[in-house]
Amino acid sequence: MQRYVIPLALSALCMFGVPARAQQPTVRRADTLGANFDHTKVGTGTPNDFDYLIGTWEYTFQTRKREAPGEYEPAWPGTWTARKTHDGLIVEDVFSTRLPTGERGNTVTYRVFNPQRKVWEIQGVRARQGVWLPGTAWSDGKDRFLVQNYPDQGMLMRIRYYDISNEHFLWRADGSRDGGKTWMKDVWLIEAKRTAP
Repeated sequence: MQRYVIPLALSALCMFGVPARAQQPTVRRADTLGANFDHTKVGTGTPNDFDYLIGTWEYTFQTRKREAPGEYEPAWPGTWTARKTHDGLIVEDVFSTRLPTGERGNTVTYRVFNPQRKVWEIQGVRARQGVWLPGTAWSDGKDRFLVQNYPDQGMLMRIRYYDISNEHFLWRADGSRDGGKTWMKDVWLIEAKRTAP
C-alpha cells in the first residue's frame, strides 16, 4: 500500500489538461500561488537551515485527486520525526503517513549540507519501494526551498517550507512532468505541528 501515498499525488499530474475547479483544500495555505519559485535558480543555505525540523511533528497531508486534479483527496494524518546523526552532520527524517487502510507509508530522507556549494544535498527513499529521490535545498533566511526528482514517476517537484516557527510550519509542492517548463500548483499540501522536541 506504500504506492498509494506519494504516487497518488503525482498521478494527478498526468491530467494537466483537465481544467481545475475552484475548490479550497482543507489543509490551509496562504494563497493559490503554489511553491512559486524558479527551480533553476538555486540559492544558498546554511548548516542550520533544518535545525527547526529536529523533533517530532504531527501533520496533515493532502493531495490533489487523481481523477479530478482541481479537487483534493481527504486529508491524511501522519508523523514526521527528524534527528541529527553522524556527529550532527546529517539530518535524517522519517515521514510516516497513516493511510485510509490503516497501514503506514514511510519515506526516509537524508539531508547533508555541502559547504562548498552552500546547499543541502538530499536523498529520499520510499521504504517499501527502494526508489531514491535526489534533491537540492536552500533557504532565504525565512523559507526553505527544495527541488526533488521522482525518477520512477518522471516527475520534478518544487517544494517550499514556509510560515516556519518552533511549533508549526506549512509545506507545499508543485509538480512538473516536462522538466519544469510547466507546473501544477499545490499538488501536495502539509500543515505540521510539533508534538515533541
